[in-house]
Amino acid sequence: MKRIFIKADNDDAYAQQLYLAYDLVRSVDEAVEIYDPAALSSDMLQKLEADVLISCGLSEGQYRLISGLKVATITFGRLDLYTGLADIVIDCMAGDATAHYGTAACSLQNPRFDFDTLSRLVKKLSWDTDFWGFGYGNIKAKTISPNIVYRAEAYARRNGIRFLEYLCASDDQKHVVIAESQGFHLTDIRIDFDVKGKVVPLEPLPEGMTYGIAQERHIPELHNISKDLYKISRYYYDGGFDRARVSDFYRIWVEKAVHGTFDHICHCIFLGDTPVGFATFRYLEDGEAMFGLGAFNEKFQGAGLGRKLFRHVININAQEKGIRRVTSATQGRNIMTQRMHQSIDFRTASVELWFHKWL
Repeated sequence: MKRIFIKADNDDAYAQQLYLAYDLVRSVDEAVEIYDPAALSSDMLQKLEADVLISCGLSEGQYRLISGLKVATITFGRLDLYTGLADIVIDCMAGDATAHYGTAACSLQNPRFDFDTLSRLVKKLSWDTDFWGFGYGNIKAKTISPNIVYRAEAYARRNGIRFLEYLCASDDQKHVVIAESQGFHLTDIRIDFDVKGKVVPLEPLPEGMTYGIAQERHIPELHNISKDLYKISRYYYDGGFDRARVSDFYRIWVEKAVHGTFDHICHCIFLGDTPVGFATFRYLEDGEAMFGLGAFNEKFQGAGLGRKLFRHVININAQEKGIRRVTSATQGRNIMTQRMHQSIDFRTASVELWFHKWL
């Protein structure tokens, strides 16, 4: 993705953010350059083959010129001035949690704000590409526009990407409409939950059952337990993915959790030495962790074991690891898992929509 920067005409806080962004991007891509505003023209943009133009704010006429060439724009500036002109507006001083990039979290001083990836617009996901056997891309912006889609698709075609995914906030009507108008189709509702890491009283397990950690020898039975997980996934409902590979996706996920190579651990409830259900778990930064996959043998579903296993995992990680917050995600169509989360004090943190597009 060819990115260019335009110098600011002042030295305010937004200009400082722009230059921090330039230093960051230049540190990983020495080909990126910054230009004087007076040099900005249609000929310049075409000569440079620009995909993304990053600035501190331009005139309305300049935005029209850039948009006419379908170049995506990222602007560090006030939301009320540039929303509707730039494709992405970043205002870390707005204190507006309803805006996608309107809080201090999107400051270049925040090490978690990955501006380099955002400004590339789309990322080819290596593991997913290798697994599915075709180029798999993710649109990194929370916002979407015809210019962003045009540049993302051009990049995709240049780099062998056949599939693009985009995750949109469920209450973002503007970008839902744009995604649909650009040929993306809704495939899933993602619901994120969170709960404080705390120690709570545990209900006893049925006789003969114990908690434990999955080992290599348990993988065949974990495969059996997880064999139907794919049927509620967005890949299954998309219709374009090979369903045998969708099943493999979850089988491999469980294996990786046992080996600690994706999720870090696989907690189980055992009957003797046989797992009857599992929950994979991953450690994040700053005292946070998240559940990955969870499932139970159909003979043991509906008995409240999932609730007991999740509480057990939260308890031991609060006690032993100091985990203060635990997150989990599920599909909008997975009512049973939503109810299980609600029964152990998880609260809805966000609701987002997965859109897919095949090129």
